Formats: sequence, C-alpha cells, structure tokens
Amino acid sequence: MKKDSTKGIHLMLIITALMVMLLALEIYYQGKDDMREANTVATHELEEANLSIMNTMMDIEESVKAVSQLAWTRADSPEAMAAITESLLNTGNQIVASCVSFEPYTFKEYGRLLQVYSHMKDGKVETKLLREDYGNDYLSKEWYRNGLKREDGYWSDPYTDGVDRSSLIVSFVMPIHDGNRRTIGTLNVDITLDWMEHLLEETKPYPNSVCMLQTPKGMLIAGTPIDSLKNKDDHLIISRPVKSGDGTDIMVLTLASQKKDIYRNVTTMFYRMLLVSVIGLILLGIIILRSIRNERSLIKLTHEKGMMEKELNIAHSIQMGILRDDFPQTGADLYATLKPMHEVGGDLYDYQLVTGKEGEKEELYFIIGDVAGKSISAAIIMSATVTLFRLLAQQGRQPAEIIAEINNTLSQQNPSLTFVTALVGCIDLQHGVLNYCNAGHNQPFVTESDGSARRMMEVIPNIPLGYQENYDFQSQQFQFGKDTMMVLYTDGLNETINTSEERMGLDRVRDIIARNSQATARQMADKLIEGHRAFMGEAEQVDDITVMCIKGPKITSSVAEHT
Repeated sequence: MKKDSTKGIHLMLIITALMVMLLALEIYYQGKDDMREANTVATHELEEANLSIMNTMMDIEESVKAVSQLAWTRADSPEAMAAITESLLNTGNQIVASCVSFEPYTFKEYGRLLQVYSHMKDGKVETKLLREDYGNDYLSKEWYRNGLKREDGYWSDPYTDGVDRSSLIVSFVMPIHDGNRRTIGTLNVDITLDWMEHLLEETKPYPNSVCMLQTPKGMLIAGTPIDSLKNKDDHLIISRPVKSGDGTDIMVLTLASQKKDIYRNVTTMFYRMLLVSVIGLILLGIIILRSIRNERSLIKLTHEKGMMEKELNIAHSIQMGILRDDFPQTGADLYATLKPMHEVGGDLYDYQLVTGKEGEKEELYFIIGDVAGKSISAAIIMSATVTLFRLLAQQGRQPAEIIAEINNTLSQQNPSLTFVTALVGCIDLQHGVLNYCNAGHNQPFVTESDGSARRMMEVIPNIPLGYQENYDFQSQQFQFGKDTMMVLYTDGLNETINTSEERMGLDRVRDIIARNSQATARQMADKLIEGHRAFMGEAEQVDDITVMCIKGPKITSSVAEHT
C-alpha cells in the first residue's frame, strides 16, 4: 500500500512537474503570441492612420494636378488665375490657402514679382494680388525652387506661415506653364496640420499607446515625441512612412505601446490554465491548449479580414461622399441614384447649376459615366473625372470642351489605359435646349408624359475617355418639350443576367419607362431600380448600376423668340 502510495506521490509529482513545465511553456509562447498579435494590431492601427493621411494627401495632389493642366488657359492675366486658386479652396481637403507665384517679370506691368493668393477669411474666399513691395521674396524659398523643378509636384517641409496664421502648415507645389509649355511659375496649396492631432489621438491599440508624426529629418509635426518616453526598451515601437503620389517619403508615422499592456492577459491565462490542469488530465489540457490556439488563429484571421473590410469601407465612404444628393429644386426635375456592386466601384454621376452674369442665363450641367474595372484605382479615376467636370462646368464650358479636357487629362496620366465612358450635357433652362456630347456611353431614352415618342436619343458615339489625347469630340443638340423625360443609365442596368441566364436588355428597360411615363424623375429612377431587382431575383449583382432621369424644364420662352 505504501509502495503504491509512493508511486502515486511520484506520479503526482511527475504530473505536477509536467503541468508546471507545460504552464511555463504556455506562458512563454503566450507571451510571444501576444507580442506578435500586438504587432499585428498596432500595425493595422498604424496603417489605418497612414491610409487616412495618404488619402488626404493624394486627394490634394490629384486636385492640384488636375487644375494645373488647365493653368495655360488662364495664363493671359493674373486676374484669370484667380479662378484656379479659388476653385482649389472649394474642394475642401484641409486646404486653407492657394497661390500662383510667377517668375520674374511675367507680367511687367505688375513689377518684378507677383503672386495670386487666395485664402479663407470669415468663411469666404478672399483673393489678393501680392506684388514685390508686399515683402515676400519667394524666389529664394525652398518650396518655390523645388516646385519649379518637380513636374510631379513637391511637398514642402512643415513651416509656420506668418501671413495670415501661425499654425503649422505644409505646401504642395507644382510648376505651371503657358500655352507654349514655357514655365511661368508655380501653383501651390497650403494645408493645416492641426487635424492630424485628433487622428493620432484616436490611434491607440492599447490604453497607454502614443503616436507621433514627424518629417524624415526628425521634425515633430503632431503627437507625442517618442524620444521623451521613459524606458523606450519597455515599449513596442513601429514606424511607417507616409508617401506622396510619386512614392516619395514625406512624413514618418510612429506608434509606441507599453509591453506591460501587451502582456496583461498572460497572468489571467496562467491562472485559468492552472485551474483547468488541476481539475482535468494532461491530455485534456493539451486539447484545450490546442483549441485555444486554433481559436486565437481564427480571431486573428477574422480581425485581419475586418481591417481589410474597414479599409474598403473607408474608400467607399470617400467615393460615395463625392456623389451629390442635393438635387436641384428649380428648373428641370433631376434625380440620380448609384448602386455599387462592391465597396468601391467605377460608376459616376454629377450635376452643376450654373447661373450667368446678372442671372440672365441659367444652365444645368450633368454627367453620367462608367469607369472600366471595379477597384480602388477605378474609384480614384472616378473621383478625378467628377472633380474635373465640376471645375469645368463652373467655368461655363461647352459639353464637348468638358469631354475633351477630361479626356486629355486622363490620357496623359493613364499608363494602364483605364477608360471611361461618359455623356455630358448642358440644358438651357429658359429655352429647353440641350447641348450634349457622348464619349462611348449608352444611348439615353426620351419619352413624353403620354408615353408617345418612346425612343433612344441619337448620339454620335465618339470614343471613351482616356484612350487618345486631343481627340475631336462632336457635340449634338436636342429640344426638350414641356413633359419630355430623358433617362440615362450605365450598362449595369440593361446587361444584368438573372438565374435563368436571361439578359434584361433594352426592351425591358423601354417597357418600364413606358409604363411610368407620367412619373417624376425620382419615381422613374426608383421604378427602374425596382424592375431591375425584380428581374435579377436571386442572382448576384455583377456590375455597378447608375440611373439618372431628367424631366424637361419649365420653358419660359422658345429659342426663336430670342434669336
């Protein structure tokens, strides 16, 4: 009995020793796992903040590059350049000032140096012409010298501008040229960096984590200086560069988390596993440990998937935020809707109500388009197309000119040959005359309220945008009647295939329009989307769907009365 008892004690000691060893090993590997997981979580937090900063920077770059392509059209006078600088302030994107700085004696009547400077004051855009006697000799400034040399643009180091504000700002600068491709100066925008403080405060994977943003040279921009931390060895420190559109490192983002926060769960895990090991068998303990490891792996994979979905949702929010929903309440009855296939896509629409000088003429500009591909790059091209359209429409350009300018810009910066089909129109709301230009897009439908004259509008196909620079786009004209309805759409509507392998086709679209000929623009769009959904059934949506409906304006006079 005693021998058996001794064997039992020895066995218990052996089991206890094995349990301690297993627990020690578990604690060791748990610590390593926690450190790896902490590194993954911290990296995702850092990448999310990095993505937010880079998206803002890239949006600013795209806006400036798009506008700089049009600078030559305004190079005849500094006053004309004011439209360029003021339009950039209206894009938002943290831009607080915009400036065109000319080379010496570009305009001799203004002296040696001249700047067109626009900034926000009391919620409004204020523009000044700054001559040399203003005391700002920009020729010696680093941002000006480097901006002249960098065709892809140049981000300056952060600095304090004493003209109108004392907060830390950074400038993006590009050279501008006249019609002969001669460099006549630079175009730059200033953005305040105060908004980054709030972003860094939100980047906290652990309670005591701190985040810092600095220049590549070590100048602090925002956040808590990592060098001021005590016992840096007790922290997990991760850094990532913030890159400009051409891949240049313009900032460095650093996140530091205390290791004691990371290892906080290790002690809890120790007591939990000790209790399980005392009550159960070693085999059961091993099974539990394996189950925990499997569960941890699943959590990690789920977390990574969630972070990816979060990034796509951010891109979706940026894209959908560009689309307008403040449809005009006067003039023509217009409504549009977009149903994306994925989080990000390539369909687009926009409209601008433009009033001439002294209100003598009111015109409604609109665009509908489809970017080839359904990726983040397609969303970027979609954003650039809408931005260019808004800028050109506000200038009162004709549809063919707008199409041509967008085509030239996309063709110059389109190595992947991503094309855009689009249709741009301009309605004279007084006379009901529509001028329009098509770029490889679907033919619109036109109909009257009694259902008569249901037909597809005649369009000159032209070519899609982004294929060939300097293409001669042909425009056309159409006269709206009192109750004329025009229905525009992308091919995601008529090319849908249901579970029976049937294509929806243009005839079904035409029938829906005919049955709802007395509807308003919004009612017609809703009926088309409902009809598409009913036809599709359980089939998966395979393309973005956009519908824009325009019901004729309330014509106050005919064209003949004013000719």
